[in-house]
Amino acid sequence: MRLLLRSNTGKFTLTKDLIGDDSIPPYTILSHTWGPDEEEINTYYIKEENDAEISRSINSMFRWYRNATRCYVYLSDESDFWKSRWFTRGWTLQKLLAPASVEFFSRERQRLGDKSSLRQQIYEITNISHAALQGYPLSQSSVEERLRWTEHRRTKLEEDKAYSLLGIFDVYILPTYGEGMASALARLLDGFHKVQKCIKDLRLTDPRDDKNRIENTKGGLLEGSYRWILGNSAFRRWRDDQQSRLQALL
Repeated sequence: MRLLLRSNTGKFTLTKDLIGDDSIPPYTILSHTWGPDEEEINTYYIKEENDAEISRSINSMFRWYRNATRCYVYLSDESDFWKSRWFTRGWTLQKLLAPASVEFFSRERQRLGDKSSLRQQIYEITNISHAALQGYPLSQSSVEERLRWTEHRRTKLEEDKAYSLLGIFDVYILPTYGEGMASALARLLDGFHKVQKCIKDLRLTDPRDDKNRIENTKGGLLEGSYRWILGNSAFRRWRDDQQSRLQALL
C-alpha cells in the first residue's frame, strides 16, 4: 500500500510500498466518481502491468479501507443525493462498509453528513441493513443478503463485480480477468464455503482430545522414526564410510 504524503510546504509525495511489518501512519481514504456513467474511477493506483500487485491490491483493499481513520466521499453529482452515481458503483461498496467513519461532501465542499447520521437514507438507497452500516460483523448478514448489495451496482470490467465482494465475504482468490462474471462469482462462493467448512471443522475439535492423542502417540511415532533412520541403507553407507562422514562434518 502506498500513501500520498503532504509535507508542511504543501508538496505531495508517495510513500514507499508499505507491507509486512512496516509502520503505517494514520491515513484517510478519498472516494469519488468523476467519470462518465459507464466508467469506474478509483482513487487508488495499481500498476496494471504487475499481476502480483493487482492480485495483492484487490485482495487487500477491504482491509486497507477498514484500517483507515476515515473515508471522505465527494459527490460530484450531489444535486440529488438519492440518485448519486456513487451508490451505483461496485468498488464503492467496500468504501461504504469497511471504514468506521465515512463522511459525505457536496461538490461545493459542504459536509452533508456521515454514515451514521445518514444511515436511514443510505439504507433506503442501497438496502444495506442498519447493522452492517453500523459496523457489525458482515458475517451476521446472510450470503444472499450480501449478494443483493451489489445486484444493481456496475463496474467497468464484469469480473470486478465479484472481486469487489472479496473483503465482504472475507476470502482470497486470484483475479483472472477474462473468466467472466459467472466464473468469478462461482470461485468467490466456492472459496467462501471452503472457509466456512474449515471453521466449522475446527469448532468441532476438542483441544483436550488432541492433547491426549499427542501424548499417547508421541513415543510410538518417535520410536518408529529412529528405527527407520538406523535401518536406512543410505544412512548405513554414510556411517561406515569415513570419508563421507568427514565431508558431512565440513
